[in-house]
Amino acid sequence: MIKEIENTLTSLVEKKITEKYGIELQEKFLFEMPADRKWGDLSCRVAFVLPKILKKAPLQIAKEISEFFTEEALIRKIEIAGNGFINLYFDRKKYIERFIKAFNEKQTFTESKKIIVEHTNINPNKAAHIGHIRNACLGDTLTRLLRFLHCSVEVQNYIDDTGVQLADVVVGFINIDKKNLEEVKTISEKLDYYCWNLYGKVNLWYEENSLNKEKRYEVLKAIEEGNNEISTLAHYIAENMAKAHLHTMHRLNITYDLLTRESDIIKLKFWETAFTSLKEKKAVHYETEGKFSGCWIMPLSDNPELANLSEPDKILVRSNGTLTYVAKDIAYQLWKFGLLTTNFYYEIFHHYPDGQPVWRSTTTDNPISTAPQFGNAGKVYNVIDVRQSYLQKIVAESLKMLGYTEQAQNSVHFAYEIVALSHKSCKEMNLPTEDTEDKEFIGMSGRKGIGIKADDFIDAIEKRSYDEILTRNASIETEDAHHISRLIATAAIRYYMLKYSRNKILIFDMEDALNFDGETGPYLQYTSVRANNILKKFQDKGFIVPPLDNLPEYPDASFYTDEFEAIWDLFCNCSLIHRIAVKSLDNLELSLFAKHIYVLAQKFNYFYYHYDVIHMPEQERNFRAFIVNFFKHQFNTALSLIGIPIPTKM
Repeated sequence: MIKEIENTLTSLVEKKITEKYGIELQEKFLFEMPADRKWGDLSCRVAFVLPKILKKAPLQIAKEISEFFTEEALIRKIEIAGNGFINLYFDRKKYIERFIKAFNEKQTFTESKKIIVEHTNINPNKAAHIGHIRNACLGDTLTRLLRFLHCSVEVQNYIDDTGVQLADVVVGFINIDKKNLEEVKTISEKLDYYCWNLYGKVNLWYEENSLNKEKRYEVLKAIEEGNNEISTLAHYIAENMAKAHLHTMHRLNITYDLLTRESDIIKLKFWETAFTSLKEKKAVHYETEGKFSGCWIMPLSDNPELANLSEPDKILVRSNGTLTYVAKDIAYQLWKFGLLTTNFYYEIFHHYPDGQPVWRSTTTDNPISTAPQFGNAGKVYNVIDVRQSYLQKIVAESLKMLGYTEQAQNSVHFAYEIVALSHKSCKEMNLPTEDTEDKEFIGMSGRKGIGIKADDFIDAIEKRSYDEILTRNASIETEDAHHISRLIATAAIRYYMLKYSRNKILIFDMEDALNFDGETGPYLQYTSVRANNILKKFQDKGFIVPPLDNLPEYPDASFYTDEFEAIWDLFCNCSLIHRIAVKSLDNLELSLFAKHIYVLAQKFNYFYYHYDVIHMPEQERNFRAFIVNFFKHQFNTALSLIGIPIPTKM
């Protein structure tokens, strides 16, 4: 509703400026939410965009313009602050009434074209690690916010089942462990954990003899060709890794609609279709000399963003005929936008406990009528860490070269910084840290075996949660304690991954992650449980909690007493969830939304400690119970948008 108020006020002010000064504003002016409500409920900066035109100081302009706002009935008071800020104070009763009315109205939205969010994308060669959790939490929260804003969203997880990392594990099984497919199937250890260790061994084996690395390319070629023992082994590993990763992420309430397999992109000749178009547009050329001889190259030196690189041109097809990662990604991005004449077939790969299916691509010409219509999006978010920025720019540039300018603009790289490890965490986990003492943090490396497995991390948080529950309530049933500990662990992890700006390296510290005090997911859960307990006690006293479609009566004068300030502040912040969601998406900064939830929790807990609900006269009691009920609804909605479950007790 705030956005609607801003739009109404903007139109009003623009009209009045034209009438008074005979000009039309060319530059947009901004409304802001003051950091402290004593400076107003809304602050306007219009006076700062007019001085050059009107040849007047902002302060003088603000005094002249402030009278325009009196025509909006919602504005109760206007103050000029600083050098020209116009601070607006709402009529509180009218604001609450208007918001509750809009809140309860069934709203209709114009259907926009589908949005695809691609995230997680773990190489199917080993167990997921905590860096993958950050990716998945960002991607899942992005999806939830988009759906909250009534966007049609399809969640995809790309399985690179023909890539170098998978090839390395296959090399390890064949050349180090000397295992064939049947022997791999008998491994008793979790396969994703087994492969985690094997992957490290393979890279040491490569370092022992330069000829060993040639095995990687032999295996890569065999995987791409298919229909051989090596590709069958690779398929088995990739499929089991995908299942393990689905299980890991589901522990954190993260789900997917479609798994797209790189092998299907190759077999269904997506690349050939894209390659033909690129050659027709002369966007690629065949190199006949130099170190890139025999390769197909995309020249990018004319692109100002890439021209300063030492090698701006990008290999798409190697001299041995195999494709680079970016070549397959170009074809995949074209398919996402519905720009290829070819398409996948689909099959159900997995069902979540609630029955929701996870589909995956396949090459089998046996279309299933119940399969959703995947792909053909109007916008695509690729959630990939910042190290992939160069490749993501190449993908977008390839769309431009093919004439798909709009799709290139709607190819959004949701970049984020990596997760690194603190020295203390490495020591606690007995991870190798040689030659890293002079560094602020330690980057994770699968090749060196430096990293924390996602499941180990989740297990550790659950164990900490379980112990904490038993400390506070020794009589709790074991099953209940385990259930609540899983919910608390999910909240702790998801909030930890969201509260830091995506543009900052997340230096993971186990002690910090296990902390349940302060700005944490469990603190948010406890706040929700507290609100629910207030309402339960209210009902236990025989009172009826006022429903959200029926605002209780409250004396007009009481809205402006000093003791009402915290209630007003709490209500206003609860009413901003939609606005903050939009702002977070506009800035691609989900920490803004996470921080707002924390602020909401703080404001409610202040209310809890300073405002009685039950032992009040009827009119005040009902109004305060209504505020608690409204907070509970808005707060729980916000928690669901960042994937935090709500326990019934803590």
